[in-house]
Amino acid sequence: MTIWTDVSSWSQRDTAKVRKTPKAWRTCVGPFEVKIHHHIHYPPEVWLATCNGVFEQLEMTSIDVDEAKCQAMAKLQGILKEALDSF
Repeated sequence: MTIWTDVSSWSQRDTAKVRKTPKAWRTCVGPFEVKIHHHIHYPPEVWLATCNGVFEQLEMTSIDVDEAKCQAMAKLQGILKEALDSF
């Protein structure tokens, strides 16, 4: 089971707003840190995935955060499988 942590960075200047929905999630799988997040240059419903050294701001096809998390993990698994198969 993968445990995801809310790593949203909320603006300190905008304390009047109540934040209900996390905007960034992170999990670690071995040495790989996977993040699901939004970005200012994308529409607000778009989730991006980043895994440093593997992929950066990869656009997920789902607007549902849980499905986007699964897509990111599947992408990482596919890349790692492909790398292992090439050995």
